Amino acid sequence: MDLDFDKYKLLQYCTNESCKYHNQIGLGNICTLSSKNNQVYCNGCKSRWVITKDTFFYDLRSEKALIISVLKDLSEGKGQRAIERTTGVCLATQRRWLSRAANHVSQISEYLERDMHLDRVQIDEFWSFIFKKGESYLRRASGTL
Repeated sequence: MDLDFDKYKLLQYCTNESCKYHNQIGLGNICTLSSKNNQVYCNGCKSRWVITKDTFFYDLRSEKALIISVLKDLSEGKGQRAIERTTGVCLATQRRWLSRAANHVSQISEYLERDMHLDRVQIDEFWSFIFKKGESYLRRASGTL
């Protein structure tokens, strides 16, 4: 995955409630276990995790740029089949990403504004699409249609 490992490592904190570093960022207690696999650990309690825990990107194998590009194309009204032809991302995967996006609205909005340099109007258009048309996509993704 195309993450800036060092940048994300700086934002990590230990979630172990019995650890003396619990929920504290920037204390130098987060160490690299495997930058290749995006894994870190707390040198206070030795608990380990991947840096994408509790995020939209957790356990996704596709590159972050591709995922954001597909979601952006969907929000701009590009058809799912056209996206499949141009990116190779199948319809079911597009629907799963939309479903995940709906569950991580605030995190994704922050990322789109900060890292993708989108303005508030573009982000509002993105979520307007998700909420307007996303419901039918989400039903298809869950197999209820």
